[in-house]
Amino acid sequence: MKLATSVFALFFTVNVSNLFSQVDWKPIGPGGGSDLKSIAIQPNNPNVVYIGGDIEGIFKTTNGGETWKNINNNLSGGHYPPDIYYIQEIVFDLTDLTYQTLYICTAIGLFKTLNGGQSWIQIFPMNISSEDDFIPVSYLAIDPSNSEILYLGSGFAWSNSDGKGKIYKSTNRGISWDTLVVTSSNAIIHGIFVDPNSSLSNRTIYVSSSSGMFKSTNGGNSWNSINNGLPHTLCRRLFGKYFGSELILYVSLISTGIKGDPNSFKGGIYKSTNGGTNWTNINGDLPKYQVQDSLFYFYWKFIVHPSDPNTILIGTTRGWPAEEEAAYEEMGIYKTTDGGSAWELISNNVNNDWMAPPFYYESNAFILELAPSNPNVIYWGLVWMKKSTDGGDTWKQINSISVGSAWKTNGLELMVVDGIAFDPTNSNRIYFGYDDFGIFRSDDAGNSFIPVQATQGTFGYNYDAAKDILIDPSNGDVYQSRYEGLKFALENGFQVGQIWRSTDAGANWTKISNGLPNGTPKLIGDFNSGSPGNRTLYCAIYNHGIYKTTNSGTNWTAINSGLGTDSGKVWQIAVHPNNSNILYAGLLKLGAGGEIYKSTNAGGNWTKLISAPNEVILSIKIDKNNGYVYVSATNYFEYTFSGGLYRSTDEGQTWNKIFNQPRIVDVEIHPTNSNLIFAASQSWYQWNTSINSGVFVSTNGGVDWQNITNNLGHTHIRLMKLNPHNPNQVFVGTGGGGLWYGNYTSTSVGQEVNGVLDYKLYQNYPNPFNSTTMLEFALPREALVTLKVYNMLGQEVTTLVNEKKLAGTHLVQFDASHLPTGVYFYKIVAGGYVQAKKMVLLK
Repeated sequence: MKLATSVFALFFTVNVSNLFSQVDWKPIGPGGGSDLKSIAIQPNNPNVVYIGGDIEGIFKTTNGGETWKNINNNLSGGHYPPDIYYIQEIVFDLTDLTYQTLYICTAIGLFKTLNGGQSWIQIFPMNISSEDDFIPVSYLAIDPSNSEILYLGSGFAWSNSDGKGKIYKSTNRGISWDTLVVTSSNAIIHGIFVDPNSSLSNRTIYVSSSSGMFKSTNGGNSWNSINNGLPHTLCRRLFGKYFGSELILYVSLISTGIKGDPNSFKGGIYKSTNGGTNWTNINGDLPKYQVQDSLFYFYWKFIVHPSDPNTILIGTTRGWPAEEEAAYEEMGIYKTTDGGSAWELISNNVNNDWMAPPFYYESNAFILELAPSNPNVIYWGLVWMKKSTDGGDTWKQINSISVGSAWKTNGLELMVVDGIAFDPTNSNRIYFGYDDFGIFRSDDAGNSFIPVQATQGTFGYNYDAAKDILIDPSNGDVYQSRYEGLKFALENGFQVGQIWRSTDAGANWTKISNGLPNGTPKLIGDFNSGSPGNRTLYCAIYNHGIYKTTNSGTNWTAINSGLGTDSGKVWQIAVHPNNSNILYAGLLKLGAGGEIYKSTNAGGNWTKLISAPNEVILSIKIDKNNGYVYVSATNYFEYTFSGGLYRSTDEGQTWNKIFNQPRIVDVEIHPTNSNLIFAASQSWYQWNTSINSGVFVSTNGGVDWQNITNNLGHTHIRLMKLNPHNPNQVFVGTGGGGLWYGNYTSTSVGQEVNGVLDYKLYQNYPNPFNSTTMLEFALPREALVTLKVYNMLGQEVTTLVNEKKLAGTHLVQFDASHLPTGVYFYKIVAGGYVQAKKMVLLK
């Protein structure tokens, strides 16, 4: 009764007339589509697999890849930058025979789970106060005799970023760390092997790095180079294993050579049978050079059969550094059964995949691993996942499910979403734009996806990404802007982009941007004017200005009068839904904020809105019901520290901030209820405690906001759309986690609210525990949380949490190393919910 009363009081304290149940977000899309980087297979079960990507986060399957689940969980949301989704390595703690304890090496640090990925906690580095405190973790090794001892390598494994040549060592499962300097060079640590037969008090450790191979015989206190026989020191993957009494080490090296000289190839795979004193080339007849294009083959990922040191599989890899090309004619997986003298190409293209040729040809390997309990089971990944159950003789794709001529995800949704458009006259037809893979069409309301272009390069080199998509409500004509994709656009100043049109639902496309400058176009349409085939379109091309066509792209005219020298900085543009003469344009001045301009004569001339926020304009939306203008803005595009959602109720004359989130990238207003507003807050590339990334909703016109991110597995949000045919459905496109959708409902106060009371304090684990344990709790909505520990006398021992926490599951580590053996209690107070549980410390 007390609980119900306190929650009832809380409802009126926040003064929200309607409450939202938490949205159950579901991933949709064609499956696959972006680079995977890491894999770990459960040692006793080949069907339990974890994989990680470079911008996607981490996924898990328990049925051999038939279905996958995004398990970013509390890696999403909160204040973490999207670099957290770069998973460089995944490592099982083999002393946990339930195999629920894992570590993931990310671009911002080391994370740990004790429950198979249901929740994560960062254990390195600690005490984060800015982005400068993050340390990329490239590799982790657990001492084979003592899982308390961890060896962590630093650096970005897939780039040239500085690793400082350091290993960090913990002797208490990551509670504290010491630094071991392997080399004085700024080397990236790529592999660590701890010799299980060496003395526990004086371990022999091997390290592969971008500065060569190193060995320590005294637990890491000192190191010696062991590069004799290696052609250079750009070492990558390291594998070591005792076969009987013989220790064999294997290492891959990045390929180098002189262009035009096939005999200058240096790299591939090497092995040592004498503890690294000497290395032997085992490249055999692996392809080394593609004469026609003067390109060398690169090799990185390889696997060795667990009982046969002569059976090795190795995959070709993209060029190194990343911007360099690599040979591609004989890409794939090679296998040797004689220790490296003869190699056979065993991979084959899998035809039942939307990424099969001719749409997509690449068959390199970013992931390659075999199941420890069944070496015939092999997983191979790139932007797709393939699996073999017969040692590599045949392969099956495990990233998508075919639905006739269309495809649907099996949970492995990896892509960057750039555009969504709903057909105004056909509720089942939706178009989706993706970075790298272009435009897709769904004819069944988003259940399955059809790539509506013949090959990845249909629109020409550098135009792989589909950005804005428009559909003419009169005849279904589709307009789309294309550009070079997020990564290259950011690096190259948004200089590549054009516009195309299709009159047959995407079967054929005609370029309609002849005469426009090349640059990323922000495309909008005025379908209240003109007629089919003679539509008025606008595009804002960053670095060039605003352009207009009144004949569906046959001719374009610059309309920059009044913008002056700032015309090239236009980033966003919007047309009033009820008055085609009114346009708004938002500017992005790198390092100097932004401005808003308005036109009342369809772009004939522009006037600066003096009272508008002087910040970078990220989005502009106009409520068709009342004409209110919503603008999201941030102080600085590259490094966001302040900003928010602003609203003008007088056509831009005055503005009020209605939501104080610094990086809102998209806003949606319900088509029939102007009080119902959605805002997408994007995680960004620095540590900023004021950014709460995810999806928020206000039911009272922006007075109060509720976080409904819940299980949305990726919060580097790119865009958000309400389905006009079903406004209770919201679609969210992410920068690496693909597309998600959810159905939402609002419930008046006094009615039963699904999930509102679903607070939960879980039993700590392990329990009993020695020194450290994990405390877990769940919140149905954002709340002020206190979590405290007490002794048997009721005396407070420590406060673990005393701050606002977002909705979702949270994991907290409790270090009791300074406390005596005994019984302790932990108590949570959150949003009227009070609960306590007992735990036992045994030393």
